[in-house]
Amino acid sequence: NRLVLDQYKKTHAGERVFKEKQKGFSTLQLDMRGIRNDLMSSGQPEEMESVFRGMTDSMQQLSPAEPLDEKKFIQKLKANVTAAGRLLLFRYFDFDLNPGETYKYRVRLVVRNPNFQRPIEEVVLPAVAEGETRTTPWSNDTTPVTAEQDVYYYLQSVRPPRGVNGTTAQFEVFQWYPKTGTTIHSVLKTAVGDEIGGEQSAELYDVAKESYEEKATVEFDTQNYLVDAIPTPSIRLEDHPDLNLPAKTRGHLPIDAEAIIVDNLGNLKASLPPDASETYNYAKTMFDRERQSLAWVKEAAEAKAKAPADGFGEIGADFAGSAEYLGMEAEMLGPPKKDKKSKRKKNPIRVGP
Repeated sequence: NRLVLDQYKKTHAGERVFKEKQKGFSTLQLDMRGIRNDLMSSGQPEEMESVFRGMTDSMQQLSPAEPLDEKKFIQKLKANVTAAGRLLLFRYFDFDLNPGETYKYRVRLVVRNPNFQRPIEEVVLPAVAEGETRTTPWSNDTTPVTAEQDVYYYLQSVRPPRGVNGTTAQFEVFQWYPKTGTTIHSVLKTAVGDEIGGEQSAELYDVAKESYEEKATVEFDTQNYLVDAIPTPSIRLEDHPDLNLPAKTRGHLPIDAEAIIVDNLGNLKASLPPDASETYNYAKTMFDRERQSLAWVKEAAEAKAKAPADGFGEIGADFAGSAEYLGMEAEMLGPPKKDKKSKRKKNPIRVGP
C-alpha cells in the first residue's frame, strides 16, 4: 500500500481534486481501493509496473537467500490488485430477526459522487455535480435464510376435564433464557386457551455470575397458545375382545394424545409427543451438551456456598485448635519484649491515638 500510495502521489500531484465533506473516521483514512483502481484503469500501465517492481525488490531484500520468480510474483500481484479494485466484500448483521422465522435479503449501495461540487464547466450536465452520493439499483434476493428456533416444546400428556377444571395438557419445554444466556427446561401445565408458558421453577445456570439455582423462578414465553387437546383414547377391553389387546394396556389404545397450537403468526399446527417429533432428539441432545459444558458453573457455585465467611477455612480451624499449645509456649518464653520505637512516621491525617 505504501508503494501504491507513493506512486499515486507522484502521478496526481498537479491535479485539482474536488471532494465532498468528510465525516467520522474518513478524515484519517485513505481510499486505497480507489487509488489502486485509478492506477489500474488510468491507461498508463507503467505506473503499476513500477509499483510491482518495487514490491519485488522489497520481497527479495526480506528473503535474499530464497529465489523469487519475478514474473509469477508480479502476475499474482496484478490478479490481487485487479480483484480488489473490482470486488467489494461486505457483511450484514441483522439484529432484529425473530427466531424460527425465514428471511430473504437484498441490498443496494450508496456510493460517493466523485464529481460532487465540481465546476459546471468541467462536467457534461449540471446534475452530475449535484448530490454527495448516488444509490445503486437493488440487488437480487438472497436465498431464504431461516433463523434458528430458541424454543422447542413437545406434548407429554393430556388430561380430560374433571369437575370445574377443563382440559389441560403437559408440555416439555426447552427455551433459551436471554437473562443468563443459557437454556431453561421444565414441564408446563397448560389449559385450553392459555399460552404455553408462564412462571415455573427450573434449574438456572448463570455463567457471568458463576451461580446455580436448582429451583429458580423463571419465565417461559413461547408466544404459542393451546387451542384444543384430545387425550389418549381408552376403551373397555370386554367390549372389544376382537382387538386382542394385552391386559396390561388397561384399555388405553396405542394412540398418542393430540394438541392443536396457534403460533405467534396465527398459524395452526399440531404439537407432537417426543417419540413422533423429528426435532426432539436434536433439542434434547443440544440441551444435554449445554448442561455438560456448564458443570463447572454448578461446582463453582457449590464451592462458594461451602466457603466460610471468615475466609480461613480448615487452616483457621487448625489454628484455633492449637491455641492452647501456643499459649503454653508463650508462657515458657515469657512475656514479649518491647521492641524499639518504630521509626515509621505517624499518619498526619489519622484521628485519635
